[in-house]
Amino acid sequence: MLVKKPYLYFLFTAAVVTILLSCKKDNDNNDDNGGIVPVQTVTAIINSNPFTASTIVHSTEDTMHVYVCTATNGDKLTIKISDLAIGQHLITPDDPTITFLTGGVLYDQNPAPSGHITITEKTTYRISGSFETAVNNISETGQTYQITSGSFSQWEY
Repeated sequence: MLVKKPYLYFLFTAAVVTILLSCKKDNDNNDDNGGIVPVQTVTAIINSNPFTASTIVHSTEDTMHVYVCTATNGDKLTIKISDLAIGQHLITPDDPTITFLTGGVLYDQNPAPSGHITITEKTTYRISGSFETAVNNISETGQTYQITSGSFSQWEY
């Protein structure tokens, strides 16, 4: 069949191409899994009690990545880290740090920071790994919380 009106063929082809391009998936959701956005998680054992975050909020402060992980009971575990390279990062007074807020009392690594954050996987947009530390509140309670078996997965950065 000969096309008698080539401009109609051109208009039809242009319309089909426009429709197909407008249906192209927008990949602005920072995923590495072909459109499936992974669920961010964090779990830990804090003084023998399980901690599971129900919400994880990421923000930045200068070069520091801040992850505020809140459990359903209101307890908050906050991890701050600037170096997102794969490997072990020893806890220091400044970077990286872990704090724990429970019952309105803040616990941190002072006076003697210990523990680590280990990044085991890093993709274009996400990190996963583990952490362990002890946090203290010397001034108010004199109490120490041991944070063990900490694990985070699919954290966006």
